[in-house]
Amino acid sequence: MEGVAFAKSLNFGNAQVSSREIDGNEKRVRDRERYGATRRKGHLSRVDIAAVDDLGTQATSASQVSEPLFTRLGFERPLHSEYFPPIPRDLASSMSRRERRRRKQRRGDKMNLAPREIAAHDEPALFAGSPNSVDPTVSRVPADIKTHRTKISINNLDFFYGETEALKGVTLDIPEKQVTGIIGPSGCGKSTLLRVLNRIYDMYPDERVTGEVLLDGKSILGPEVDLNLLRWRIGMVFQGPTPFPMSIFENVAFGPRSLENLSRHDTADRVEVSLTRADVWGEVKDRLSAQANSLSVGQQQRVCIARTLANRPEVILFDEPTSALDPVSAEKIEDLIADLKREFTIVIVTHNMEQARRCADKIAFFYLGEMIEAGASKQMFEAPRQKHTQNYIAGNFG
Repeated sequence: MEGVAFAKSLNFGNAQVSSREIDGNEKRVRDRERYGATRRKGHLSRVDIAAVDDLGTQATSASQVSEPLFTRLGFERPLHSEYFPPIPRDLASSMSRRERRRRKQRRGDKMNLAPREIAAHDEPALFAGSPNSVDPTVSRVPADIKTHRTKISINNLDFFYGETEALKGVTLDIPEKQVTGIIGPSGCGKSTLLRVLNRIYDMYPDERVTGEVLLDGKSILGPEVDLNLLRWRIGMVFQGPTPFPMSIFENVAFGPRSLENLSRHDTADRVEVSLTRADVWGEVKDRLSAQANSLSVGQQQRVCIARTLANRPEVILFDEPTSALDPVSAEKIEDLIADLKREFTIVIVTHNMEQARRCADKIAFFYLGEMIEAGASKQMFEAPRQKHTQNYIAGNFG
């Protein structure tokens, strides 16, 4: 380095700096920058040495030197030091109480701390001028006031299989990063609604839809919508496992490799992360080249979830994802859904009322193609407003 070579010949005051000492310190700087080593107490201090030669070329900048060398260079303390060095024991014992208190106060001011000013205060009134103060002795459970913006907005939606109307005037808002559960008896239009949300119906010419569906405020039903991009943003997991006739690795890598043009290394990382998120990596990591359909039914379903996650969607649609699974596998899927809602908007269709109660934040009840009622999960299960909803949840039909 030119700066180091120049610094080797410099005289700082009356102190001659040896080449070995500077080389050693420069090596420590490089090692600490490379490995991110933490600062050991009393080991190094930061100093800026700006030495300029006759041509005005900067020789060194932001170098780190040891404390003995720093002293030899003639400085009294590290330049631009951002901390107060600890007081040696022998010095502390000889200092006056006032001096120790002053140093301690300086240290607190430097960190913008004022510990003595932190004290308990009485709860303020609910509103300025209100006589209704809050009693601090009363145990209170804070209300969940966090609001979730609408990710998908469905307005006056009708869907037709030929001449048969399967959905009638459905209006529903799906909140972002929440689980919306769709419940109702068989044939009421639950799965049909999911087919509309990622436009699977487009593959069948006799199926059509009217109304409005907005994703982040933009319509997804128009002819100008890129269906590949839409299905990338809105993924779907079907009722039964649907692995592709290829290896486990190729199943999960299929989407990213086709849509994102990832390198081999990035694709492998995406596959591992997705299988880990789907809670199946530990079971398949040693046989990624095996056919996906050689796995158990529960493992196949989780591989299909990993395949969806690998595309990094914004919304995931689950169409009765545990109906064909044993209780242990079903529990893993439910735990996975609870974890995924931190990052994704989830819509799940289920016939299992207990599963809907456990998983869903919002419930929508469908009956004969109409959405009868929608609301928070607790309200829907404990105090439904509509008679049909009450009878269905009570098990009187369906």
